[in-house]
Amino acid sequence: MGRYADGQQWFSRPDQRRRRGSFRMEYRHGGVAGNWNAAFESFFSSTGGIVPDKAELMIWIDSQGPFNPGGSLQRKVSIGGLNWNLYHQSSWSSWEHYITYELVAPASSVGLDLEDFLTDSLSRGYLQPDWYMDNMEPGFEIWSDGEGLKTTSFSAQINPVPEPVSFVIGVLYMAILAGHRRHC
Repeated sequence: MGRYADGQQWFSRPDQRRRRGSFRMEYRHGGVAGNWNAAFESFFSSTGGIVPDKAELMIWIDSQGPFNPGGSLQRKVSIGGLNWNLYHQSSWSSWEHYITYELVAPASSVGLDLEDFLTDSLSRGYLQPDWYMDNMEPGFEIWSDGEGLKTTSFSAQINPVPEPVSFVIGVLYMAILAGHRRHC
């Protein structure tokens, strides 16, 4: 399993993801003329922090112009009920892997479960289970024009499944003991 930069774990296996909860991403943008893409991206590192050194994962939801994602087209995949072109390149810039999922039928709005993309990338060896997800961001790569491009909505929400009751009771008991010792 990997970790978010704050140390929280994210899970790669479907059975673990159900226990973990969902990680939904909502993204809307307003497109205009020019050569650009509208994408969500996340960076991964070996230590967790501000310097991603392992991978960049991009999810292109829309694009205009003659440009394609970096790397080589690997295959078409289905994630979240949508069809994607999967691009990959090893040793890209300062990262070990550059991964892009390009939506085959571009959209100006999507609601996706990021865990599905993480699971797919892990299964292909593009991400490793001990890496940290350092950040996530929506935005545009603009090659020309693009005046007026804007992200109109972006949200990401982690909905963890509550801890088992026995764990919560144990933590509360330890907190009560610690508080009692301070007052004796």
